[in-house]
Amino acid sequence: MLCDSTSLKKIVDLGQTPLANKLVKDKISNSDLYPLELFVCQKCGHIQLGIVLDTNYVFSDYPYRSNAGTTSMNRLNTLALDLFERFNTESTRQNFKIFEIGSNDGTLLNSFKKLGCTVLGIDPAIEAAKEAQSQDIETINSFFSNETLISNPEVLNNWNLIIINNVLAHTNSVQEILAVITKLMTNETVLVIEFSYLVDVFEKNLFDTIYHEHISYFYINPLKRILNKLGLKIFDIERFDAHGGSARVFIAKNDNVLKIASIVSKTCAYENELNLTSINSWIVFSKRLNSLNLKIDNVLRSLRKNNEKIVGYGVPAKFSTMFYGLGLNHEFFDYFVDDNPNKVGKLVPGLNEEIRPVALLLDTRPKFIFIFCWNYAVDVENFIRRECDFVQSLIIPLPKFEILQINDSQ
Repeated sequence: MLCDSTSLKKIVDLGQTPLANKLVKDKISNSDLYPLELFVCQKCGHIQLGIVLDTNYVFSDYPYRSNAGTTSMNRLNTLALDLFERFNTESTRQNFKIFEIGSNDGTLLNSFKKLGCTVLGIDPAIEAAKEAQSQDIETINSFFSNETLISNPEVLNNWNLIIINNVLAHTNSVQEILAVITKLMTNETVLVIEFSYLVDVFEKNLFDTIYHEHISYFYINPLKRILNKLGLKIFDIERFDAHGGSARVFIAKNDNVLKIASIVSKTCAYENELNLTSINSWIVFSKRLNSLNLKIDNVLRSLRKNNEKIVGYGVPAKFSTMFYGLGLNHEFFDYFVDDNPNKVGKLVPGLNEEIRPVALLLDTRPKFIFIFCWNYAVDVENFIRRECDFVQSLIIPLPKFEILQINDSQ
């Protein structure tokens, strides 16, 4: 993925799972399972999946939307403002230009547009691109590649910012894509790459961020090496809580005069201490996973023994790995709901059970909610407290397993 080596060593095996985001209505096509294994490259230290599925099949009807929750929308609005204030200099004040790769429904670009910026996005998901276009966000419906530059000359612009949020992990052509991006960068361009950070995955046991759509699992050291080979440098790093733990790296060309923040060398040193390329490190990770498995199984089994209703809230990409990686029994759950209308009516991955609307909670009045979309637990909790006074407890599996009491009077 980051180099040409084929010397890979398996470090994590999560069994077989269905595609996390391939939601269908046809029960016949809902049962395909694929091995979910992580390998480390013995040459460059990059961590990646053992098998790569056809990206056209995986992403053409991608159901994820950037505006799916208040937390996500607020984060993207704040990000746009922060980047605008940090990098919009006096010389670009009247014409600050942003290009986003994997722009989804255009939520982030829309925030920039409201600030008076010139924006352009590219995304392969047909419906997501249409939603962006309907908001007057210019969006190319395509994968990003060298051919994109030939067929879409509007991409060849003097961009001030090029942004890739949680997208680079989805491709098995990381080195090639970064090489194409360098063609779009001037000495003043800042490239911003955001990803679920492997250190957080490792330390917090965020195993459910591992799924087939995420081909690569990034940390700074291997990424820094490949960027340097392409004439690029990381000059700053930010860590934040999205998806349980993410990193945002700021990149420029080597001849761009930017001071490199001390966090870059400190982060690389800490990663070396963790020894993320060692099998022994990941054996510890697997042991923590087994411990979580036992806790969740015991709680759900006990509730079911007492004939309690349990509803699974949210069918995000994380669902497949959480459900199958822990070997959860579908009979633990009465049904599954999601507040994304693009998912309602389709089938839970690998199960012949329909994803139901959240409004069904009001009719069935369950006491217990298991939050599969735990990274939006605050949004879910606020909704439950506001609309569902019959709910007794929320079961939150990660980043720390907890049972949150909502109503003690039941």
